Amino acid sequence: MHRKSDFGWPGPQETFQTSDGANANRVGPDGQTVGLFKNSPQAFPGYTLFAPKHHTLIYLIDNQGRAVHQWKSQYEPGQSVYLLENGHLLHCCFTRNKGFTRGGEGGRLEEFDWDGNLVWEFEYSSDKYLSHHDVKPLPNGNILMLAVEKKSYEECLAAGFDPGMLRDEQLFPEHIIEVQPTRPKGGQIVLSARGCNEIWVIDHSTTTKEAAGHTGGKGGKPFGPQRPVWKYQAKNPTDFYSSEISGAHRLPNGNTLICAGVRGVFFEITPAGETVWEYVNPVVHDGVLAQGKRSGQEDEPTNTVFRAYRYPPDYPGLVGKDLTPGGKLEDVVTRQGEPGRPQRPQ
Repeated sequence: MHRKSDFGWPGPQETFQTSDGANANRVGPDGQTVGLFKNSPQAFPGYTLFAPKHHTLIYLIDNQGRAVHQWKSQYEPGQSVYLLENGHLLHCCFTRNKGFTRGGEGGRLEEFDWDGNLVWEFEYSSDKYLSHHDVKPLPNGNILMLAVEKKSYEECLAAGFDPGMLRDEQLFPEHIIEVQPTRPKGGQIVLSARGCNEIWVIDHSTTTKEAAGHTGGKGGKPFGPQRPVWKYQAKNPTDFYSSEISGAHRLPNGNTLICAGVRGVFFEITPAGETVWEYVNPVVHDGVLAQGKRSGQEDEPTNTVFRAYRYPPDYPGLVGKDLTPGGKLEDVVTRQGEPGRPQRPQ
């Protein structure tokens, strides 16, 4: 599975390779094309959070595919969303900065309380830099943010770049910022770099001088593993392919929740590769697809999703919250107008 740069998690790694497992073009019983396709007893119990890529609503659904909560922003996602342990939602925003058009644009971070009130906001967007894709909440309340900055041809030459390698006569190097730092911390920062086909591990305590070499920081040496210890691909590899975005989330019971982002498909697999939960996002930019309609086909809009996360019922951010299930997202489609066309959620 291909995906843009994003944060991982420190500590012993189980790296994996994926190739796809749920076919987004499948049609279920009675012509079903969206919503919940499978929910077996082996699925990890909890609530799945996701933000349709071209919509301003963020959803939390149960394993039956029923909405238990939602938030609304003025911005489309850019790109991740997280449920914090205090029950607040952290939402990356797409600000449409026209100076950066290379995919995954962001520029803004919002925090909403459970009731949908905006309690904090932060913009990192200019003609020189832009946050993008993903963030990582830290235990002390700070937030790591991926960002890109624009370097001119002259700046690249001054830094020692070979002019023959500057195809576009400018560069967009990556950097990481920590918002509102309050005290020193240890630990390692893990992120994947799509263009390099590599996973990078940065020792948080490494100094600028040490970063020029191969030692230093609290870790003091290179970080493994050298090869994947587990991998997954579909029996028919072409069933599982997403050209960009997407991701995977290891669950506490050892299962893995995979988001095939371009297709808007979420599915959970066991360590043995058995699919035990499967869901197709029905939400597109102008509403909700009716059953029988398929994203990206017959002139239908796409249902892409950057990432999906599953939170257990005892997650601190859910304790004491009203999680009474409502209807399924696809059930809000009205039957007015042309039958089967996407309609704005009620």
